[in-house]
Amino acid sequence: MKTMLRLVEAIVIRSAPGVLNLITLLLIGKWMPAADYGAYSTVVATSGLVSSVAFGPFAFAIVSQHAKIAAEGKIKEYESSLVSLSALVSLVLAVVVSVPAYFGLLPWAFIAPFVAFGFYTTVQEILHARLSLWLYGTASLAQSIAYILLAWVIVRPNPTPSMALIAFSASYAVAAGISLLLSRPAILLLPRFSVVRETLRVGGTYTLSTITEQCLYLGMRYLLLWFGTPQHLGVFSFSVDLAQRVVGFIINASSFITVPNAFKHASTGDTSEFRRTLMVGAALAALCSFVTLAGIMASYETGYFSALSNELFRPLSFIIVSIAIMLNRTKKMAVDPIAINNRRPLVIALGYLLGIPVMIASCAGLTGSGISLAFELSYLFAYCASTLMTLLLVRNQSWATGRICG
Repeated sequence: MKTMLRLVEAIVIRSAPGVLNLITLLLIGKWMPAADYGAYSTVVATSGLVSSVAFGPFAFAIVSQHAKIAAEGKIKEYESSLVSLSALVSLVLAVVVSVPAYFGLLPWAFIAPFVAFGFYTTVQEILHARLSLWLYGTASLAQSIAYILLAWVIVRPNPTPSMALIAFSASYAVAAGISLLLSRPAILLLPRFSVVRETLRVGGTYTLSTITEQCLYLGMRYLLLWFGTPQHLGVFSFSVDLAQRVVGFIINASSFITVPNAFKHASTGDTSEFRRTLMVGAALAALCSFVTLAGIMASYETGYFSALSNELFRPLSFIIVSIAIMLNRTKKMAVDPIAINNRRPLVIALGYLLGIPVMIASCAGLTGSGISLAFELSYLFAYCASTLMTLLLVRNQSWATGRICG
């Protein structure tokens, strides 16, 4: 019951930003042609990869390290160093990515998402690790409100990828500033690396797994860009974006509460409760996510979800992609934290690495057979392979150490 109440709390906190971002997604999908939407979404996804490389080594390990640093009495210095380090990385990244824009190789609007999203994520992870849920939700709500207002003001009259990217970037810049004000860390001019060294070690390894995951998430888009059609890229991108904001949202909301609480148990040495917290939370989240998917499709088929009546929405494409995302998000919630707690985050990367050749091989075979949903099915098969490999590696690791499960 306590786990369910926490799940409800997380969903309530994040539901308003999620609903607003979903409305913005549907509006942009309505205003933009399929080919333009595919280009916009692919740039956003690419910026996510770049942000992961730049900010991931410290951002991705904040939740898992925060409780331990707090127990050592160094939390203020730790949080301040994280913000300072994030600001320095933002400055360097802004200079680096401005070079191709200066020489006309990319529009300036394509550059902004790389910096804004990464800084926002880092500052938000501090609130996440503190379990300051309502403050986290306030910053998220500010982002979603800014996004929908900017989309209405600048994207609706000029629905181009550049305008959509400006709205996206500006909304995260606004939210990053609000999140920084709410977290109120003491600001250091230079980060103290002695405090964040362990976070960089753990986060650096986990970043590798995120990069390999992005190779699946982003790689399929580029396969479509090179071997598919711009329209199919738009349809696939819309399905992924919609699934992440609907069925993926349920699991993310649960993970937002469950994973930090699980690591609190791990920090006291209670690995049994650590594992139980993860598994119960993941099971509830997966069930709620599946029910949500069924509800969406039932509403669509009966005509109650008319907002999806556009050229970007294909029901079968959405269902297949949604299952893939549900599978991956559940793995990230229930299995990946065990690997991280075992100090073996490379296991996660190996799982995703296996998914890459599976994706490419299945895509080649299915497209050669003339199957219209070849790219979507290949996406699902890749995540199935990744999940299976990660489960096997974590379980073998557990048998070897005797620390997680027998």
